Amino acid sequence: MLLSCTALAGDFNAGVVFDTDSNGNTTIKVADSDLFDTRKVTLTVGCDLESAYVVYEGKAVESTLADGKITFVVIGGGLYTIKEGAPSEDELPDEPDTPDTPDTPDTPDTPDTPDEPQRPDRPVKPVGPEKEEPSEEKPQPAELPFTDLTEADWFHGDVAWVYENSLMNGLTSTTFGPGAATSRGMIVTILWRLEGMPTAGACPFADVTAGSYYEQAIAWAAENQIVTGVSATAFQPNANITREQFAAILYRYAKNYKGYDVSAGEDTNILSYSDAFSISDYAFPALQWACGAGLMNGSGDALMPDGFATRAQAAALLHRFCQTY
Repeated sequence: MLLSCTALAGDFNAGVVFDTDSNGNTTIKVADSDLFDTRKVTLTVGCDLESAYVVYEGKAVESTLADGKITFVVIGGGLYTIKEGAPSEDELPDEPDTPDTPDTPDTPDTPDTPDEPQRPDRPVKPVGPEKEEPSEEKPQPAELPFTDLTEADWFHGDVAWVYENSLMNGLTSTTFGPGAATSRGMIVTILWRLEGMPTAGACPFADVTAGSYYEQAIAWAAENQIVTGVSATAFQPNANITREQFAAILYRYAKNYKGYDVSAGEDTNILSYSDAFSISDYAFPALQWACGAGLMNGSGDALMPDGFATRAQAAALLHRFCQTY
């Protein structure tokens, strides 16, 4: 699983020892250092898993998996373990005074089964590409406990709003991880909690673990035609959610469950984006709506439908949606 140690802040590489535990997980023993008291230290190592996270003293630490490497925050000296999949509820960081909302970056994703398989005719109303920007109306900056945010960040107000409304918490008590990915199970759980955690029947997907934090949320979403899964029996709850999947789930939530008017996308042209023809057919109406309603923007001339939705982008999209509707 482990390929190599590639980076560590300062000259601390000599204090790292790799090994394997009894379960076959790669472990990294880090010697204690004064660096931990003076700066945020991260370690990047090669990792051939499609989905992984890092545990220190029984709790998951902030980590990002991309391009065959996993980067994680080194909190202090001791043993760090790289595990496959996503953290269990017991491994999620403790958050005082707010409900636990697990947020972990996971694996690349397979698109949902199409709800609307036909690509619509070429729209007529152009909408030019824009850069990601904060919501137009943002609350006064809140006192947040996260050291990896500043008030100058475009997403600061969005993060403050989702945090104050108990929709998203930090990866740790002091880090939000704005650039980390969000999982499919996490996004569905946020919408479920937004609705007051309604009860639902049995979950139809075999890969959704009974008793997991997202089981009831996914069962509720499937029951209300908000999600369809990647197949009739699989949902991939721990996979990273793509931007087009996020848009599709939010679109179905607005249209099928809330009964909101989603006609904003009917005359919205997103074909001016350079990657418009890489959008999956099932997600095309959803992205038209998201752009037409001002919920989602591109970066430069790209909409990045296959890109993973970061936690900052998720916070912004949820904030804009709740402001709009």
